[in-house]
Amino acid sequence: MNTLQMKYFLETAKTMNFTKAAAKLYITQPALSLQIASLEKELGVKLFDRSKKNDLKLTKNGEIFKELFERHVTEFEQAVEKATSEEHSSTGTVTVGVVEGVDIAKHIKGFLGEWAGKHPGVKVRFENYPIQRLMPALKSKKIDIALQFERLTAKYRKLYEEELFNICYGSVLFSEKNPVAQKEDLKLEDFNGQPFYMLEGDALETVRESALYHCHINGYYPELELMPNHDSILSAISSGEGCFIFHPWSRYFDLKGYNVLKTKEKIPLFMIRRKSGGNETANDFYDEILEYMSKGKDK
Repeated sequence: MNTLQMKYFLETAKTMNFTKAAAKLYITQPALSLQIASLEKELGVKLFDRSKKNDLKLTKNGEIFKELFERHVTEFEQAVEKATSEEHSSTGTVTVGVVEGVDIAKHIKGFLGEWAGKHPGVKVRFENYPIQRLMPALKSKKIDIALQFERLTAKYRKLYEEELFNICYGSVLFSEKNPVAQKEDLKLEDFNGQPFYMLEGDALETVRESALYHCHINGYYPELELMPNHDSILSAISSGEGCFIFHPWSRYFDLKGYNVLKTKEKIPLFMIRRKSGGNETANDFYDEILEYMSKGKDK
């Protein structure tokens, strides 16, 4: 008997349907049935009452082992999480996942200097991710902290917490080849008839809505075109048509061949971590940098 068999049993007990349980466990129904039968043989008791077709029920013994297995699996997963966290902490590394395009280290030099002075043995590593991959990276513990433009969606709020890290006025980036580039007193409405590029993905829906609203109240009614990443957007606007709004901490701010139009569109940057079971050193980093930023430093 092993933990995997317990999880198979618990999922079957949850759905009371071998086919549905197998689908959720990504195994075949016959394989699941074989695992349950093997578990029952090892325990020497029946866990499910299969006497009625399409009416699977737990036996009294099944109820007893369900409670026992739930407790065991929970304790086992907590132990693994604690061991992983402690091993990560012992390396003295805090890994911060940052939405691609944002050059975070450049803008928090003051804090990083203070942190290094207080924690000389701890390394801070920044990794860039497409927005769609940031939360999966945090969930899989590839990173300890995430920095992204979008607030947490409902499905993540139970296990993760967020704080507003920074908010700045965004800027519109467009090619110097764009016909409007030579216009004096340039306004957003001057881009009418040109596409407005943004990143694709459900996680950015609120960000897109906010940006489009800002465009509309400034007289710009663009045809939105979604792109898979920032490099694709840069390639598209380099031809001399279209634009997109970006955070001023972006690495795109000083690109040659492109012009910038400052706007009054506020772009927030949120910092996210696990509510529990995270790297303690990373939690210290999270708390200290938020306190530092709240004092108006490095902005």
